[in-house]
Amino acid sequence: MESVLVIDDDRLIQRLLGRLLGEHYDLSFASSGEEGVKIAASLEPSVILLDIEMPGLNGYQTCARLRDLEHCMDTPVVFLSSHSSIKERLHGYEVGGDDYIVKPFDAKELFAKISLLVTQSVQRRQLVDSADSAQATAVEAMATSFELGKAVRFVELSYLAKDYDELALQLLRFCNELDLHVALMFITRRGSLFYSSSQETVPPLEADVLTLLHSQQRFSDFGQRTQVNYKHSALLVKNMPAVGSAKYGRVKDVIPFVLGAADTKVRILDAERGLSVQRAELSASIATVNMSLDTLNESFSRNLNTVTSTMSDLVSTLSLELRNMGMEQDQEDWVLDKVENASEKIAACIENNVNTKKVLVDVLDLLQKITSEQDKILQESLNVEQPCSKSQLSGDDIELF
Repeated sequence: MESVLVIDDDRLIQRLLGRLLGEHYDLSFASSGEEGVKIAASLEPSVILLDIEMPGLNGYQTCARLRDLEHCMDTPVVFLSSHSSIKERLHGYEVGGDDYIVKPFDAKELFAKISLLVTQSVQRRQLVDSADSAQATAVEAMATSFELGKAVRFVELSYLAKDYDELALQLLRFCNELDLHVALMFITRRGSLFYSSSQETVPPLEADVLTLLHSQQRFSDFGQRTQVNYKHSALLVKNMPAVGSAKYGRVKDVIPFVLGAADTKVRILDAERGLSVQRAELSASIATVNMSLDTLNESFSRNLNTVTSTMSDLVSTLSLELRNMGMEQDQEDWVLDKVENASEKIAACIENNVNTKKVLVDVLDLLQKITSEQDKILQESLNVEQPCSKSQLSGDDIELF
């Protein structure tokens, strides 16, 4: 039920208005201007009926006081007076009155005017509430758009990060733009890396908290702190907004988005670093194998030449010496055949070693090809073209609509 405040020192008028309006409105009465201002300050009535001739503050002075109250600046004020001159009506208008009813008044006319003013007052409050709600919604939407724009900008910048330190700097800068004080942990194959938005190094206890809570659920809330966990990263927010606030919800929405992107980039950087190390080790191994094959090839060539020369000398020597031994021709032929067969077998063994070397050379060529392809993939991964340059991204903020 809407409230109506009657400020009139005439008890008869108060009773009359009580009978006329009491069934339809919540009535409050004041017998002086001072009392009426006090009641209005706490009541916030929908309409005020105000007598002009009263002891102490008169009606005009009381209306001026009422207009000084923030919640009564637009409250309809109806003057009740036995005087109806133009001068008095203009005075009432000047001090902020909305209507002027002359006593004695017609009950139906008064009730109709009060009903109309109450309806207008209710509609005015609803419009104000709607405007406030719309403004709050607009402010919230702009804040959300601002934060999402920053998040999208971070994701695009993260594509260009060449190492963990650069990625961490971008993420800390994003959190700073949201007025968040954070500690950050990246988990790599070489161990955990820690970063802080407030100082150069993360205190040992803070690093322990990041490590211990990393195995927990996605969000870990304790006090005014919240830790967000992903497989390769964790972010500890040390000044989390109050639970239930609009900013708390926005932070809970946007942090997983940016940390998830950072987590993916950490995994990529880790894989690239591992691939680089592996490629360097493989290249070194190939170089060693290549040197060994060259040495082995030289050894094979020398051995083959030595064996061939030795066997040739042996056959020549035997051919000469066998004639001086008094052996039959068939015996000489048998000995020479045995020697030649042995020579051929030795040559075959050396040839097999040469073939084995060719196989190893083919394997080496294959490893070198794999290494080249691996190096090409790595370089393409490190120098992949991005949708826009770093200088472009560092300019104006991204706007979302």
